[in-house]
Amino acid sequence: MLFGSRVVGLLTLLVGVACAQSVAKGSVKLVVGFCPSAFSGKGAVVSVGPTSPPSFDVVGEFSYPDGIDEECLVLEDMTMTPSDQEKETFLSFSTHWGLLAAVNSSKGIMQHSAKGHSLDEYLFDGFSSMHTAENSKSMIGLTPHVTEDGFCSDGCFRFGKQDIQDGGFVGLQGDGPGGALPFKAVMSQACHYDEKKGIYYAQGSYGLNSKALCDRDETTECLYQINASDGKLLSSKKFPDGIVIYKYSSADSSDGTTLAWVYGFEDVCHNPYDSYAFVRLHLANGTVASKPVCIPKDVVVHEKPAMGAFSPDEKYFALSSGNSEGTPLQFLVFDTQTGKAVVNSDLAGLKKALKLSSIAPFVQIWGISWPS
Repeated sequence: MLFGSRVVGLLTLLVGVACAQSVAKGSVKLVVGFCPSAFSGKGAVVSVGPTSPPSFDVVGEFSYPDGIDEECLVLEDMTMTPSDQEKETFLSFSTHWGLLAAVNSSKGIMQHSAKGHSLDEYLFDGFSSMHTAENSKSMIGLTPHVTEDGFCSDGCFRFGKQDIQDGGFVGLQGDGPGGALPFKAVMSQACHYDEKKGIYYAQGSYGLNSKALCDRDETTECLYQINASDGKLLSSKKFPDGIVIYKYSSADSSDGTTLAWVYGFEDVCHNPYDSYAFVRLHLANGTVASKPVCIPKDVVVHEKPAMGAFSPDEKYFALSSGNSEGTPLQFLVFDTQTGKAVVNSDLAGLKKALKLSSIAPFVQIWGISWPS
């Protein structure tokens, strides 16, 4: 919740090859930031085979733009989204005023970057959640906002778009100056864009008018529907069981539902600390369309529950987190139909493969995708 590249030779590290069993098709691409020394940073793409135990290779290493590499990367703050075909991963850095970077996940290179800048009178310092639009020519999403007066005088969010090539951002019409929208908090990273209907979905709270409030309790997570053409708030709906959505599948469905990775359903999952589940949702009317599939009680999700990706067929879900907050590296693959963790690994050997500093042996997972 928010209130110049160089390709290295393919380094393949197969962990337990002799007994590795294939779990799913394809490979998961991780975009990572790591620290080769206590005072420098670097980027890499790591391809992880969804096998048990997992195999991985470092596809390529690269430098991040705008001086990001001049220090260890653990304090950087960014938001990620894959491209429509998941061949690229886009990163928006709020610590670098909306710098937008595109990493080629198949080649392991920094493909393009553009410094963020506002095209109107308001500041832009990067997205809180975002999605590609207009055939990947622009990025749309939510960003923190404040105005001199009105409902946003104490802070809110606005909806707008950023040109991927030159980095220019402009707020759409919205419900107030600069595209202001009447809520003060929004889930970072997690969003869904229905391109056919032109609707952008995101959860948030602390609504600033009756249209944005979905419950008497202003802390309740509401599902906001935003018109992606003009940035206006269409509706606010409350899901049952107080569920929080961390990842939406982008796959089309015949019944109009969306598969999601959520937190909630404590009465069903009986797991008060890791009550994560897979469930199908009717986003348009804010209802649950299937029985939740809970993860096992003996599986602990370390960090970043929003850093996940569904397989193209939606049968599996990969989740990964780094080790910068005191927990070990983690790579998980869940069976979305049973909830079972078919892969649960600390990616042993990755730190050695990346040649991490012994003083600052940190790896940040900044992007994840599961290309078809």
